[in-house]
Amino acid sequence: MTNSPETDSDERLDKLPLDESIDGDSTAITCALTPDQTEQRMAWVKESLLPHLESIQEHEDGFTFVFDRSPEAYAAVAKASWKESHCCAWATSDVELPMGDDSVKWHARSDRRDGLEFFSDALQETLQNFENAPSLR
Repeated sequence: MTNSPETDSDERLDKLPLDESIDGDSTAITCALTPDQTEQRMAWVKESLLPHLESIQEHEDGFTFVFDRSPEAYAAVAKASWKESHCCAWATSDVELPMGDDSVKWHARSDRRDGLEFFSDALQETLQNFENAPSLR
């Protein structure tokens, strides 16, 4: 059995020291994913994140993604946050698992206006690819 490029990429990310970036300048506002990697990421988002996504809230410094409270949602959000931290090093990511029955929340923030604009544009484009995706509010 061979590994898919997405699996190979994930394994490479898992082995990186926490302070090491993938390629070049970790503060650049760009997307380093190839078209194939982007397609694989979109398939993963559709399969692993969207079924749990309840809403998206836009803030002055970023976004909060609200997910149902389940082990599957938490695992997917943690994995997404980890992946994004390597390709969007200019952003801060926090995964929140509140007490009780409150929803899982993923906060993606940046103090860089160009980063927020890039992320907002990419998010809008991504959401358009999925029929049942929540909209920004």
